[in-house]
Amino acid sequence: MTGVDADGTPKLDWVGDNNRGSGMHPTHRMVENVFEELDAPGEWFYDKAAGKLYYRAPEGTDLTSARVETAERAELIRVEGESPEKPVRHLTFSGFTFTQTHRTLFTHPYEKLQLGDWAIARTGAVYLKNTAHVDVRNSLFDQVGGNAVFLDGHNDANTVSGNEFSHSGATDVAVIGSPDAVREPSTWDAMRRTITDTTPGPKSENHPRDITISGNHMHDNGQFEKQTSGVQISMSRRITVSGNTIHDGPRACVDINDGTWGGHLIENNDIFDCVKETSDHGPFNSWGRDRFWPLDADDATKKSYAKLDAMETTVIRHNRIRHSSAWDIDLDDGSSNYLIENNLLLNGGVKLREGFHRTVRNNIFVNGGGHFHVWYANTGDVVEKNLFVTDNPYDLIGVDMAKSRPVIDRNLFWNNGRPVPDINDAWRAQGLDTSSLTADPRFTGSNPFSDPAKLDYTVRTDSPALTLGFRNFPMTGFGVPGAPTPPPLEWRAAPADPYKSLAEPLLGATATQIHSDELKSSVGLTDYDGLALKAVPQDSYAFRQGLRVNDVIRGINGQHVGDRNSFWNVYHRIAAGGPVGLTVWRNQAAAEVTFSKPSGTATVNNTAGVTHTGSWGFSANRGVGDLADDVHYTTTDGAAATLTFHGTGVTVLGEKYSDQGDVEIFVDGVSQGLVDTTATERLAQAEIFAVSGLSAGEHSVRIVKRSGKYATLDGFRITG
Repeated sequence: MTGVDADGTPKLDWVGDNNRGSGMHPTHRMVENVFEELDAPGEWFYDKAAGKLYYRAPEGTDLTSARVETAERAELIRVEGESPEKPVRHLTFSGFTFTQTHRTLFTHPYEKLQLGDWAIARTGAVYLKNTAHVDVRNSLFDQVGGNAVFLDGHNDANTVSGNEFSHSGATDVAVIGSPDAVREPSTWDAMRRTITDTTPGPKSENHPRDITISGNHMHDNGQFEKQTSGVQISMSRRITVSGNTIHDGPRACVDINDGTWGGHLIENNDIFDCVKETSDHGPFNSWGRDRFWPLDADDATKKSYAKLDAMETTVIRHNRIRHSSAWDIDLDDGSSNYLIENNLLLNGGVKLREGFHRTVRNNIFVNGGGHFHVWYANTGDVVEKNLFVTDNPYDLIGVDMAKSRPVIDRNLFWNNGRPVPDINDAWRAQGLDTSSLTADPRFTGSNPFSDPAKLDYTVRTDSPALTLGFRNFPMTGFGVPGAPTPPPLEWRAAPADPYKSLAEPLLGATATQIHSDELKSSVGLTDYDGLALKAVPQDSYAFRQGLRVNDVIRGINGQHVGDRNSFWNVYHRIAAGGPVGLTVWRNQAAAEVTFSKPSGTATVNNTAGVTHTGSWGFSANRGVGDLADDVHYTTTDGAAATLTFHGTGVTVLGEKYSDQGDVEIFVDGVSQGLVDTTATERLAQAEIFAVSGLSAGEHSVRIVKRSGKYATLDGFRITG
């Protein structure tokens, strides 16, 4: 807030650490340093012009003897060599307490980091640039206002080890190279769709390499900035993050902002209670939005370029990671050339979105699985010899396994003796998990389904996992000895809302609401608004008009689309041949698609803009031949369902069976009489009522239950 207009309206400027910016929160605002608000103990006001500090002391404070300390600097130690060729060498800072630096959120410029979501202030309580063999050890970073340690540009063989980082205003350790080291860099404001420089690797020496961050206890970072982490890596090479305990932060615990230039080692860490104030993120998070990702090119070309920046394999091994959402390890948007092995993944799993050359091997997934989103052709991915303790080992969104051709096999699945629905004949018919087993892994000690605090997942010598090639790895050696450990599991009991996840017909395609964090992430949204197109056959009207798989319809004819009804209530009122203008979210950017509403007869589901009054239930996955495999039903006489549409006729679809009765039909408010919906055999998608020859215009049809045990509604055929 920079001031107020003459009419008292606040002047607000966006300032922040998000690369792609963000709109104002719909309700929350934070304003500080307002003298009129100095009305509670512990509050203060600084009159900068007068040089006066006002403080309302807590009751009982003796200000005559109190010690008053204020922050005076944003940086406490700055070490900067002359150039990469003339660095400062061989310094060690050990045994210090670094504290009380200025908050940098509103006082420093923010630089956008490539195509990752992060923007940073290039400053820190300890700032290193053009250095080699400079170590920061055995120190306490207590409530620094911004980044704690910042390695900027050229830094070689430095170490940050044995420290405690507590309540940092931003990131604990940031390892950030210079954009001039990146060949053909892209930003969200200037994204390259073609490239000419196909030379692998960095362009200059202005980047960190061979840095070690080990044995640190990092907790409660991001007190002011939220796009922060325990360790943040960008435009760097061969960074080792080993043996740290990292917990309680607003975003990732460890973040790799881009694939430049790989070779990192993330091992022996204990990571938990992160992503507490944001969403669509993992405790370990990466992006691979490098030279290949934004190209207007086919998948084979992208694959040939994937290792231009991700030159060396990044290894994530022997970590214990616990998350309260969908994925512990989040390889997002093109993250390529990763080996993930020997990790204990609690309460989450691994997400692989786009990208190439990723191997997920010999990990233990507990209450989580593999989330495969939007894969390219011939990915080169391997998922093998893992142990999945869950009812849902695989979540596929926008993935064609025949096209992607991964190797997925020799995994063990266990759902405490219950079925694992993902592992079925159709899955194996694609050549996937043909040698895998569903069996008790025979853990030593307690059963995790009854002991959510279990942390030792060693399997016994008679475990069937061992016959598949799985090998035990140590259940010790995670993080800093004596530091806190992860909380118990939170077993997910309830499936997704079947109404929200229902796929319904739309212009020959199928659409669903944004019903899960996984789907929201796969399409790159920050909210749950819109209709996502799950399938768009090439012979469909939707495809011919320019809609594609994974498009999300966010607006129609200038009206915002939140849930499905907000779309259908507009669409149904458009005349056949009338203009339809859709705002579509595609490839993480807005696009416009316009076409004419088709004439003829359209079949829509019972979920498509129908208003229900009285008591109605919803039943999905019935398997009896319903349209979209679902119906609405009621047992209450007088309950009604109404559809408003533009057209010349309508047919009501329902169910006929012995437990049905009479329904009364109204067209434009006029009763058409009772209709008997009984039958000796169950008839799905039965025609309950039809009318034609209406004047072209807006009409309504209403169905009211009058007798019988049930009245069932399955959909409509609307004649334009």
